[in-house]
Amino acid sequence: MLFGAPVLAVGMILLFSVPTSWSAGAKLAWAYITYIFFSFGYTLVNIPLTPIVTALSPEPSERTKISTTRQVFATLGSLTSSLFVIPMVYYFAGSPDATGAALAAGYRNTNIILGIMVIVIMCICVFSIVEINPPTQTVKKSTFLQDLGDVFRNKYYIMLLVLIFVMFAGYLGMYGAMQYYYSYVVGDVTAMPMALSLLTILAIPTMLVAAFLNGKGIHKAKITQFGAVVDLIGYLILFFTSNSTVATASLGLIGLGFGFRSGMFFAMMPDVFDYTEWKCGRCLAGTQSAVSACLAWGGYNAAKLDNAVAAGQKIAEVYPKTHMAINFAFSGISIIAGIIAIVVMLPYDLDKKYPEIRAELDSRKIVKAES
Repeated sequence: MLFGAPVLAVGMILLFSVPTSWSAGAKLAWAYITYIFFSFGYTLVNIPLTPIVTALSPEPSERTKISTTRQVFATLGSLTSSLFVIPMVYYFAGSPDATGAALAAGYRNTNIILGIMVIVIMCICVFSIVEINPPTQTVKKSTFLQDLGDVFRNKYYIMLLVLIFVMFAGYLGMYGAMQYYYSYVVGDVTAMPMALSLLTILAIPTMLVAAFLNGKGIHKAKITQFGAVVDLIGYLILFFTSNSTVATASLGLIGLGFGFRSGMFFAMMPDVFDYTEWKCGRCLAGTQSAVSACLAWGGYNAAKLDNAVAAGQKIAEVYPKTHMAINFAFSGISIIAGIIAIVVMLPYDLDKKYPEIRAELDSRKIVKAES
């Protein structure tokens, strides 16, 4: 995390420091290279955040609180950036109407400030935390392929891999199609900022509620499934409506459901890491963390759809196939993903077994200390 912070900060700055005198091809190469560099820095910082929870506490309820706190502040960070980054860009550019080199300088200088903030915040994090729950056994020597083999012997890890894939596939697919949905299905793109705000803000209280319920003994898998059901209801409403108010309210409902799911996912990961250590005798938390075209089919044509909207035509009537494609991209994929997320967690019973596993891991730690 400490090494990754400056890499991430420099990557953020380089992304918005394209040499203006270069050719289009050279600028494109710059974009690819700097984005890879930025992504490498982000990976260095982000990957340790999940497995380190295992080392911060042996208590499942306390781990849930730690993971929930992380997710709440991550959401607040996203909300803060959405509110303040563009005003910062305009400030450094000199005017909201700035273009060209002035606007480019605004983005670059904004990312210099954000990069400095990244380094400061990560240093505070690194030098403030203490890993009080180290692995219970001496790490055995092994190859990367052996580690992967042991990782995939963990059935609960496989369940979480499927869960995280479908959860974010549906969620990110919805984000990618939102502009089209509000432009051509709802016909009111001005309602989209409110929908985005509800998606972000309403996830925070349900993360806290999920942590509270887990502390009262309700299993993480059940809370995750409940969140998936809430999301599924929201996606189903979206699929069958074109009303702006109903669509925005449904997205708020999806935000509530996602709060239940995202908080519990990161709380389940440390339990899964302990299961691997219990089963294989090695702590492989880092390895486990690291391993985690609809519009074309619909004949999408922006000019054609814009003309239809301008003429007061309903897209569902004049271009039904395109309407169905946008709907499927926006909510249909998420409906399928939600159903899979509910089903894949049905056999997850690690919450019931965990007290026995934790007791054995602690006994191994005592034996190790005595020897």
